[in-house]
Amino acid sequence: MISTLYIARHGETNENAQGIVQGHSYGMLSERGLRQAVLIAARFSTIPLDAIWSSDLDRARITAETIAKSHSVEVRIDRRLREKSFGI
Repeated sequence: MISTLYIARHGETNENAQGIVQGHSYGMLSERGLRQAVLIAARFSTIPLDAIWSSDLDRARITAETIAKSHSVEVRIDRRLREKSFGI
């Protein structure tokens, strides 16, 4: 059996637009980020997905939930999917 893994980044946050690195902080999607989530969801709407995983950060979870709307799967949340902290 062959599996395919798709990786998508969350949509833009207000902090992203200002050049602020968020790390593990809870920035929300900007208006543009919400539109980006809808666009990536449309792109994935015709691709069969057996599972959707997301980090627990709102920006990633909301993007994943937007993608999941056109699929019969729930988003599985896992804190370990957060970006890694490399310090200052």
